[in-house]
Amino acid sequence: MNYKMNYAFLLLAVAISLLLLSLIIPWLVTNIFGQRVYTLPSFITSLLDYQKTEENTVTSNNSSKLRADPILIDLSNVYTNSSFALFFSMIAYPISIIILIGSIIVAGLGKIKKGISIKFDRWSKITLIAGILVVVASISWIYSIQSFKTQFSEHAEIAGGIIGEEWKGNASVIIDRMIVMGFGPFVGIISGIISIFAHFVDKTYRYQG
Repeated sequence: MNYKMNYAFLLLAVAISLLLLSLIIPWLVTNIFGQRVYTLPSFITSLLDYQKTEENTVTSNNSSKLRADPILIDLSNVYTNSSFALFFSMIAYPISIIILIGSIIVAGLGKIKKGISIKFDRWSKITLIAGILVVVASISWIYSIQSFKTQFSEHAEIAGGIIGEEWKGNASVIIDRMIVMGFGPFVGIISGIISIFAHFVDKTYRYQG
């Protein structure tokens, strides 16, 4: 049964590899004041840098401050549902990475110690939780962006269009061109599904053994 347990371990390793790979894949592309491509780490860094600069500006009353992408500012501050889902995703995703890395480390140590088989035991259940967390965090990101785009275009229509009256009725089309979802969260979903599958593979073969 050892080779079957190795299969579960391999699935977990693939899930973690995809999870880490997703961090360098674009999560968001904005086409306003020039195209900007954001990975999840760069997105978090940009928000933190903007917040820090704004706080320093308020404290020092200095009028010169870093010009952040207005999409990021609106997304994180203006629309409550979108910003809540966004921040949940940015917190939950790193936590899930830590949990999955911890799972594979403990499983690997168990393999070395036992010498003949890998015992996930309770870490298999934590892998399941981490996998679900990855999926939920990725979906939350997708929801936050789509929700923001919908609300932004609706408000633009009410206000008379994004670029004057001649664009009224086409706000959603323009928004879709200005804000494009990257492939990063989708890789995250795939990783989460593999993590969940690894748990059930381990559980099934352990009960058979």
